[in-house]
Formats: sequence, C-alpha cells, structure tokens
Amino acid sequence: MLKQTKVNMFQISGDVFRALGLKIKIAITVIFSGLLIGSVILLTTSTFSNNFNDQLLDATLNGSSESETLHDKFIGGLLKPGFDEGSCVSRYTQSLLYRKPSPYKPSPYLVSKLRSYEKLHKRCGPGTKAYKKATKNLGHDDENYASKSVGKCRYIVWVAVYGLGNRILTLASVFLYALLTNRVVLVDQSKDISDLFCEPFPGTSWLLPRDFPLMKQIDGYNKEYSRCYGTMLNNHAISANSTPRHLYLHILHDSRDEDKMFFCTKDQDMIDKVPWLIVKANVYFVPSLWFNPTFQTELMKLFPQKEAVFHHLARYLYHPTNQVWGMITRYHDAHLARADDRLGIQIRVFSDKAGYFQHVMDQILSCTQREKLLPKVVSQEESKLNMSESQKLKAVLVTSLYPEYADRLKNMFWEQPSSTGELIEVYQPSGERYQQTDNKLHDQKALAEMYLLSLTDNIVTSARSTFGYVAHSLGGLKPWLLYQPRDASAPDPPCVRSTSIDPCHLTPPSHGCDADWGTDSGKVVPFVKHCEDRDNDDFGSFSNASRFEDIVVKHIQFRASSCDGHNMRAHSHLLHPKLRFNMKKLEDNILFKISGMMKLTITFATCLVLSMVLLLPSYNISNLHKSHLTTTGGLLATGFDEESCLSRYHQSSLRKPSPFKPSTNLVSKLRSYEMLHKRCGPGSDAYKRATKQLGNNNLINSNGGDCQYVVWTPMFGLGNRILSMVSVFTYALITDRVMLVDQRNDITDLFCEPFPGTSWLLPSDFPLTDQIDSFNRTHSHCYGTMLKNHTVNSTTRPSHLYIDIFHDSRDHDKMFFCEENQSFIKNIPWLVVKSNLYYAPSLWLIPSFQTKLIKLFPQKDTVFYHLSHYLFHPTNQVWGMVTRSYNAYLSRADEVLGLQIRVFSTPAGYFQHVMDQIVSCTQREKLLPELATKGSQNITKTPRLKAVLVASLHPEYSDELKNMFLERPSSTGELIEVYQPSGERVQQTDKKVHDQKALAEIYLLSLTDKLVTSTRSTFGYVAQGLGGLKPWILYEPRHKKAPDPPCVRAMSMEPCSLKAPISACQAETIKTTPFVKYCEDRITGIKLVDEL
Repeated sequence: MLKQTKVNMFQISGDVFRALGLKIKIAITVIFSGLLIGSVILLTTSTFSNNFNDQLLDATLNGSSESETLHDKFIGGLLKPGFDEGSCVSRYTQSLLYRKPSPYKPSPYLVSKLRSYEKLHKRCGPGTKAYKKATKNLGHDDENYASKSVGKCRYIVWVAVYGLGNRILTLASVFLYALLTNRVVLVDQSKDISDLFCEPFPGTSWLLPRDFPLMKQIDGYNKEYSRCYGTMLNNHAISANSTPRHLYLHILHDSRDEDKMFFCTKDQDMIDKVPWLIVKANVYFVPSLWFNPTFQTELMKLFPQKEAVFHHLARYLYHPTNQVWGMITRYHDAHLARADDRLGIQIRVFSDKAGYFQHVMDQILSCTQREKLLPKVVSQEESKLNMSESQKLKAVLVTSLYPEYADRLKNMFWEQPSSTGELIEVYQPSGERYQQTDNKLHDQKALAEMYLLSLTDNIVTSARSTFGYVAHSLGGLKPWLLYQPRDASAPDPPCVRSTSIDPCHLTPPSHGCDADWGTDSGKVVPFVKHCEDRDNDDFGSFSNASRFEDIVVKHIQFRASSCDGHNMRAHSHLLHPKLRFNMKKLEDNILFKISGMMKLTITFATCLVLSMVLLLPSYNISNLHKSHLTTTGGLLATGFDEESCLSRYHQSSLRKPSPFKPSTNLVSKLRSYEMLHKRCGPGSDAYKRATKQLGNNNLINSNGGDCQYVVWTPMFGLGNRILSMVSVFTYALITDRVMLVDQRNDITDLFCEPFPGTSWLLPSDFPLTDQIDSFNRTHSHCYGTMLKNHTVNSTTRPSHLYIDIFHDSRDHDKMFFCEENQSFIKNIPWLVVKSNLYYAPSLWLIPSFQTKLIKLFPQKDTVFYHLSHYLFHPTNQVWGMVTRSYNAYLSRADEVLGLQIRVFSTPAGYFQHVMDQIVSCTQREKLLPELATKGSQNITKTPRLKAVLVASLHPEYSDELKNMFLERPSSTGELIEVYQPSGERVQQTDKKVHDQKALAEIYLLSLTDKLVTSTRSTFGYVAQGLGGLKPWILYEPRHKKAPDPPCVRAMSMEPCSLKAPISACQAETIKTTPFVKYCEDRITGIKLVDEL
C-alpha cells in the first residue's frame, strides 16, 4: 500500500492544532483524560463484579474453540480421523486452513451413513473374500447368475469418460447412488485418478483392481451393448426372473428415454437385484435421483439442505494428492492469500473455433461490472482514489484455456485506475489453449485450478461448464452464470445469479415416471428446478423416442427450499492462510483475556500519548507532514504543484532509503541551473534574442552575456532516449547551457516538467524545427563533417552546430570529446544533438570537464542515478500504472527480483537456451531457489514470499517460470510469485500507450531489491541506474547455446556507453582514469565506477 497514510494523518493534526493556543491544548487534554479515567472506573467496577462470569465464559470459549478447530478439521464429522496426514496433506488441512467456515453443515444422518459405508467398503472392497467371491464367476455366461448366492456385497463401477469436470461430477453421482442402494463404489484406475486424488475410505481402496474380469471389455460398452439397460428394456430382455450378472448404465448426454428409466422406482426394483453395475456418465445426475420416491425419503434425511449434496460429497470424497495440493497451496499463498477480496472468473468458450472473442470479453466485463463484482475504470483525472486512504486489494483469478482474457483484464486495470480506488490484481495459473484430458500434468493443473476457484469469495462461471460447476459447488458458492452467446454477440443480460450451489444436470429425463409421465421434469418436485444457465435454450416437449436425441430439453438442478445466510457471512481478511483461524480465535477471546488492571494501564497510556500529541509544538507536526515530500536530499526544488505531478515528491515513498546522497556542489549547481533556465528558457527575452541569431550563418561578434543552448532530439527506443537525455543534461550542466527537448514525440505523455517556473520543451515555432529531422552527417552544420572538410576555424563562428553521437559515429564526430574542440564549441550559441548512447563516461575523459564532474559527483558511479531522479518524473498517467502494479503485485512480497529479458535475434521470441540461461544465472547466484527434489524441500510455517517481476516483449519466459514454481515446490520453501505487466511481442516506439507501459516497467524494475538484465539493453541500463542497483548481466548467447558462465555481476550501477565515442585525444586519459572502466557485457563500451 502507499505509504502516505500516516503522513496525511499528521497533516490533519498539523492543520488543526497549529490554530490552537497552549492553554486550549492543556484544557482539551485535561477534559479528555478525565472522561477516559471516568470510563475506566466504570469499566473496572463492572469487570471486578463480573470476574467469575468472565472466567467461566473464558473457559467456555477456550473449550468451544478447541472443539471448533477439530470440527473444522473433520468438517463436522464428514471426515473420519485416523488417516496418515503426511501421505495426503489436503485431507484435513483444506477446510482448516484455507476455507471459510461453510454455512452448509453435514447432517448427523449423513455422517452416520458415511461411517456405515466405510465399514461396508472395508468388508467388501478389493482384496476381501467377499470381493473375490463376487468376481469369481463374473466373466462366465450364466443367465441365472444373479439368482445364485454371491454374497451380500453388491457393486457399482465408475468408468472415467470425457473431461475432468465431467468425471468429478459423475463420480459423486455414482457414489451417492451407492450410498442409497448399499453398493460398493469402485473406480476405474486406467486413467489418472490416483495422480489426482487420495484414497477416501479408511483401511481399504476404491480403485478397481486391474485384474477385474470385465476390465478389457469396459471401454467398448455403449448403447448398443447387449447388457446396456436401455437396450435390454427396448428388447424386453430383462425381467425379475431373468436378471443378468451385470448391467451397463449409459447416463450420457445422448441417453435415450429407455436409458433414463434407470431413475424410476419400478426399474430400480429390478436393477437392485443385479450384483454388478458398470456406469459411464458425463452428466451430474444427482437431481434426477430425487424423482424416485424411495430415494427421495432417504435423501431428505441425508441432505436437509438439499442444494448441498455435491458440496458435502465432494469434500468427503476428493482429497487432492500432495502433488496437486502443493500446486494449490503454493499458488494460493503466493498470489491470493494477501488480497482483501477474491473473485474467480471461469471462462469456457463453446465454439468450433474456440479462442479469444471480443464479444465474450465484453460479456465478462458487462456481467462483473453490472453485478458490482469488479469496478469500472476511469481516467486518471476522474479517479476517486485518495492517496491517503488504505486501498483495498481485490485478486481476480481467471481460469481459461486462453490467456488473452486475463491479459485484457490485467491491462485494463493497469492502464487506468478503478472508479472505487480498489487495486485489482489479475492472475491466471495456466493457459494451455487446448484441453489435454488424460495428460497427467494437464489434469493436475486443471484440478488445482478448480480448487483455487473454490477458494474465492465470489465466482463467475460459464454456462454449461462442468469445470465451473465443480468449482462453485466445492466452494459452496452461488455463481453468476454467463449466458452462452448467440450470433457472436454478448447476451443482454450477460449473466444471472444462480439460486443454488449445486451443479446442473444438463440432460435429465424430460418427464416423470409412470403417473408423472408427460410432466415437465422441472415440476415433479418443488426443490428440483430448471437451471438458470440453460433457460435461453429452445425448449422442446417430449414426443417420441425417435425424436428424443434431436430435442433440446430444459435442465435441472437443486435449489434449497429456504433461504440461507451464505451470502451474508462475515468476511475475514487474510493476513496469511495459516493465521486466519488463530486470528479468529484472538478476535473472539481478546476482551476476556484482558484484566481490569491491564485495561486501566492501557487507558492511562493512551491518555499520555494523546497529551503528548496535543502539546507537541505545531511546527513539529507540520514537519512530519512535509517529511514525506522528499526532495531527495535537496536534489529537487520545492514549490511545484503536487497534484499535477504526483511522482515528483512521492517516488521515494516506494523506494528504500538510498545510500547515495547528492553532493552539496550538485545541489547548488542544480539551483543555479534552474535560475539560468528560467532566465533563458522559452518565452524569455534571452530566448527570443538567441533564436534571432539562428538566421545568421556566421556570428563574428557575440555578447558574452547571451544564453547558450543544447537541443536534445529523440532517437531510437525509449531506453536510448532516456540515456542520451541524461548525457545531454550532464553536458549542459558543466557548460552552462540551457537544455531544451524536442516535444514532437511523446515526451509530454511520459514526463512532467523538471524545472520550476519554466519549460524544458523546445517551442514548436523554433526556427530550425522543420530542418532538425534532416540533420545528419552530410549536413553542412554537422561538426564532424565540418572538421573533415576543414571548414572550422577560429575566426568564423556558426550560429549552430549539429552534433552526431551514435554507435557508428566517425572519428571526426568523436572529436567532440577533445579538449581543444570544446574550446571552439563553447562559443557556439546553439547545439543540436542526436544520440542513441549514454555518453556521460566520455565527458569524464575531457580534463577540464573531469575536474568539474568530480566536484559534482564524488561518488562517481551516481551520475545517472542522481540526474535521472532530478530530471524524470513520470506523468500521473504513467505513475498511476507504476503504483497500481507495485501495490497490487509487489508491495506485499518479502523480496522482489526483477528480470529484464531482451532477445537480440532475428526473429526474436522464446528460445529454450535463453530460458536455460536465465534459470542457470538466477539459481547459481541464489537469486531464485532450485526446485525441490523428493525429500529436499525446506518446510516452513511462514514461508517467505518472493515476487519476480519480468519485463519482456515475450510472455513465454514468465509463463515458463510461473509453471516451474506452480508444478514443484522450491527447495528453500519460499513462495514464488511471477508477474509480467505486459508482453506486446513487438517494440512500438512512439506509440503513446506502448511507451507509457515501457516507462512504467522501467520504474517497476527500478523498485526491485535485486535485478537481472540482458546484455546491451538500454531498457535494463535505465532501470538499474534509476534503482541504484548493481545488476547481474546475462551474457549474450552464441550459436543458440546458453553461455557458461551465464551472467556476471556488474561492478557499477552506471549504464554502459555501449560503443564509447572515444577519440584519439582520450586514448591516454582513459588509461590514467581509474573510475572509467570497460563494460562487463560489451568490450567496446565504457562505464563509470566508483574508486575502490
């Protein structure tokens, strides 16, 4: 959060109390103290008279608190104690540490039923005599098999089909059916079930043994199978007297009416006699079980809160493996735990060509803003954000196969502030673009994302998405359901709030059974209703079986018969996930822990502090307010309007105290320069006189009091421009010239004016404006060309010179840096400079300049650091981007690492050898931890959070890092949060928003604790110089291989002058100048270092 909160409190105090006299202050203190002491007397009297009652209540609370903890651990008895906790960490910790207490409590009858089932499963499960007996003759044809004695155990086998969401919903449905019919559920383990979930039943297994007699046949079961129940009904091949050894139940979206007769009482009486049922399903069919009167009676006892069926069964059955749970907890603790509020958005696009669609994005925004789940964005000027207030942080968790939706949201709340002042951080764990069911890692990530969504406070899901159904039901959340778009346009309304937390049965029976035949299935029982997210579908009433598969019916789900307080439950802010419940206990018990004497002590201490504040001299309070308006050790002049440029005095509020202090000579020189600029700047008489001279080609006589100027023109990218501008200003300082900057590009969209009472912008009517673009080495006023052509002499002085300082400058151009040439140049009124280099180091090699520079910069490697802090103050628009990103994503971390990745390659993009180099450097230098191997993880109760800020045109590098630390824990136990503000793939210099984002990212990198940059990157040079950081520099790869060593620590925080314009006149000087060294990442470059 911004650090101005305390400051503004003192400001208010200062404003009020400066107006009060000393006597009034004393009177207020006495009165206030008297009132407090009187209150204490009353309070302590009450305390002592009720001491016994307080102690009794205290003991009661302690006892209930302990029992409540156990209650939470076992989810109100839903779970049975006794499991090995280490082998499945999620079993007892997910509700204890990560979920708010659920308003849906399991009934005692459900708890009892589950304990009975566990005994049944243990008696009949795999490996038991009962199981062996039941499977002995299963593979043999025998029409009367079911009538023979096969023991008291009956089974239902769940077969995994379709995607993970379908599987989770159908397995819960099958398990409920097993509970109702006293069957043992066994799950097909041919897929990845054991990589996703722990065993749910104590002392036994739910996995169908691989030697199950029908194992090789199961995959081929379909509607045409002779033992398919619907087919047998059609063929009249089943009766009470002719019951098969097993039945295949086809409960898929394409089920026939005959298949759906499974839900009817008469059919259940027959099915009940079959020892083995094999089920394939891709729909949540629990709601249809309530149509059966026999089941309904039992279900009402099991689930008095009727919409909580899946919620309870899922928390009982599904306990993610340690691998998956690690993904969930690492991501939650790194990205979501510190937010004040969490919103989940699950996006599934049902389209032949799925991907990013603008109408879907529009629908998401329309829904979330209309329902007040997300704020609107406003312009910087319209923002209601009060810098003195503590800003609420909302985390938005997006799950989608496509990263563009999250990127769009993230950009939206980065580029503009929210209307409410909230900080919005947007995260997406993965974006794999296409579904990869049965790919182990893909399914594990998908399950982790379902659980993460279930841990949010509010959730928005896509219509008909089983992924979303699992997430909101698991979390006990009533979602906002996004209607399915039609004709590539966003629906209106865009979404609807669900009336139930239970999933939807997408393709239920369209009618009742027997007497209810022809009745709309949404009207058979009052608590089974049509689903909200399919109400817009065409509705066709049932006519005959032949048309059934072509008819779209309405769909059903549970709705509780009465309202609950789910959405009214209190929200407790998370400081850290493992502290939440302890904080809850503290809040509940703290009033009963404080004795009367302690209360008295606290009260007197409060009075004393208030008295001291009241009696504090006014000027001290005022100074406390002004202390935050840092002028960076006198570097900045006071008197600017704060509101017009918030960054000017507030930058340091985001930075650690700097060890680099500006010298008194530098501060004095800057004040002198400001007076010079005000006297000679645009609009002044001196400026008008100076511009008139530009019409004269040769000026033999000059007034020594006239002003001289150096004009900076933008060249190349933003990093080059910032570096060259600091170089030009350095030159202006030591030659007493006025610097003016070409404003034709986006300079005013990036930076505020740095000089008080004047402007640094070159007026648009400057006489040479139309010519500047054509200035090059062939121009007659190019200094290098004039030297080459011998047109420079001591008697003729041109009105202006063009100075060419580029990476490929000629030897004659480099003579600008020679002492004798400066003797001539100092008499030229106007210099126009074009450069793409940071050439400040070369100025130190001019003897007369070096003397001046040493006085200005006794810490010689602070030139760019001090001058950039003086010159560059991002506009409010850019500063808003910086502060929003910093406060939302970085400020809560214990440590921040910056990674700036620039790929110098054609074509540029993601390269594995570059990724390998980044990982090698950061791990070798202990900037990032290695991934834990089995048994090597350092488990800590309060793991440190390290934020990694990645700046790159290509998002794949941050995605790879993010995946690394999602899939596996760090060896140190640290939590790693990876954040990349933008990834625009191509550089778009002079595009306003692109340059503003680039500048914001440079500043964000400068706010990190440690920094890794790419070789030769001016972007990285600016970031390290602004932040006063000595970076680790990634060597440039050769032949598509990661260099060894991968990186080197910079000897200085100063930028490198990549191809230093060293003239022959400086060859000896550089040898004798200890504070100018060759760059680590460029042998032809030089940089300033501080003397050792």
